[in-house]
Amino acid sequence: MLKSFETPFLKFEDWYAEAQKKEDSYPDAFTLSTLGPDGFPSARTVLLKLHDHEKFTFFTNYGSQKGKELLAHPKVHMLFYWKNTEKQIRVRGTAKKASKEISDSYWKTRALDSRLNAVISNQSSEISEGFEYKKAFDELKSKHPTAIDRPDHWGGIEIKPDYFEFWEEGEFRWHQRQSFSLNAENAWETKVLFP
Repeated sequence: MLKSFETPFLKFEDWYAEAQKKEDSYPDAFTLSTLGPDGFPSARTVLLKLHDHEKFTFFTNYGSQKGKELLAHPKVHMLFYWKNTEKQIRVRGTAKKASKEISDSYWKTRALDSRLNAVISNQSSEISEGFEYKKAFDELKSKHPTAIDRPDHWGGIEIKPDYFEFWEEGEFRWHQRQSFSLNAENAWETKVLFP
């Protein structure tokens, strides 16, 4: 019997809390799928850093492949898969940049080396011949030994969902599947789906 939840965010929190206890590593990891300019989907794993009852937030370089794709085509899919709990959640939504305040606040929680790497990395771009990454990193660290400001090209991406699908593995393919869809009145409608 499916456990009842008023909103998909409450069900997500329940499953996420279980995953945080049972998964061996990275319960916050999810696959993010975007659409490239060539019309092909593109997927990669990113880490969930913030979530509430309206949105999910992760952080990235806005000039990276995913950053460019998100800002050009903000319709995205997220997929959480947790092997040990035998559950997965698919989430469809619309992405946008987080506020500067959110990005600045999270930036300050990161390790200094992570901040320095975010400043010097032209993420997803080819490293030009002769560029010495470690040397550039060391030089930047010598100039900023304790702190560095967040660059404009790095920050949060918020995804506001309009569809969730929860999947729980069952014996002999008796999987349990439940969807939540946001209707025209901005209310969540739920359905139980065939395995």
